[in-house]
This record gives sequence, structure tokens and C-alpha cells, in this order.
Amino acid sequence: MNIDDIKKLADLSRLSVSEEELNSYQEGFTQILAYLDSIKKVDVQNEEAFFVTHNVVREDELPGGFSSGEVLVAAAPQREQDFIKVKKII
Repeated sequence: MNIDDIKKLADLSRLSVSEEELNSYQEGFTQILAYLDSIKKVDVQNEEAFFVTHNVVREDELPGGFSSGEVLVAAAPQREQDFIKVKKII
């Protein structure tokens, strides 16, 4: 990863980066990318998976003490119609 790549990444991230930090980041990114390359070289074709991922489907359940959705919404500190009002998260 060269300095121009790091400048572009910093610009896209809206970060202000000094020349000294650019050199430090270049060294760090180079080490990270070298490590990832070494991981890619490991032959795992004949290895058995340690874990298996799968989707878990379950019925929606109300937390203890609530018998219906209306009771849950009514207990919320802020609500709007049939919904619990929460802060906007971006």
C-alpha cells in the first residue's frame, strides 16, 4: 500500500493525517497485508471445519412479564402510535 492509497483512504474517511502518520500507517498497512497474504497461502482444502454456521429460526417471543405487544409499547418511555420511539442512529 503506497502513500497515495493511504491519503485517498484518509480523505474518504474524512481524516486529517500528517506526513509522519502517513509513513507510520504505510508501515502498519504493509505488515497487515503481508500477514493476510501469508494466511491466504495456507492450504485448508483437506481440513475439517472447526465450526459450521447456520441460520437459527425461532418464533418471536416477548420478554418476560409482557403478555402482548401493546403492553410492551405502552411501557416504553417514548412511543408514536404502535411503535417504540428511539433515537436516530446513522
